[in-house]
Amino acid sequence: MKVLITGGQGTIAQAITETLEKTGHLVYDFGRKELDITNEVRVEFVMDWVRPDVLINNAGYIVPSSIIDTSLEEWDKHIKINLTGAFLCSKYAILNGCKTIINIGSTSAFEGRKNWEAYCASKAGGTSLIESLVEEEIKAYSLNPARTETKMRDRLFPGEDKNTLMSPLRIAEYVGKILDNEFPNGSHIIVTKDNHVVIPKRKCPK
Repeated sequence: MKVLITGGQGTIAQAITETLEKTGHLVYDFGRKELDITNEVRVEFVMDWVRPDVLINNAGYIVPSSIIDTSLEEWDKHIKINLTGAFLCSKYAILNGCKTIINIGSTSAFEGRKNWEAYCASKAGGTSLIESLVEEEIKAYSLNPARTETKMRDRLFPGEDKNTLMSPLRIAEYVGKILDNEFPNGSHIIVTKDNHVVIPKRKCPK
């Protein structure tokens, strides 16, 4: 299958690319220079060119700040990259025949965290996007890593003991499990270093 991954300069994207190529998938791993996910014209062009079978929305952005110290510009940037970018990529991938979408989310989508309001809100929006896609008959999943050894984590928590962190290859392993249909459509999969939890697509009581 043809797999397109956004946020290709990231540690998780590189691990996914390495793993999927070993299992015979054709992977297009785009960084920000090749694919600015906030640029609708560029997104439309790339999706029309690649016509992916699978889209992995991996690009992300975070600058921690309390709500009173967060500017509107900074709030908008989180939403634009973490949520609107996923929307644009999903839209144009689907228009070009994509049948499976995986959002690389975060455990921050499921609980608010001090000084992470913009990031948490944008990631929570991504889980709802996935559920809506399922209602439109798209195979869609959110894959939500817990504490993972990445360049972003190193920037946020310098000096953290890396032995306590999950390898990005573990996230890549779960991408493979999703593509092998090991989880129900619409699942939100939370992956930790030693375990995983599957949260089904949420339903409101009638």
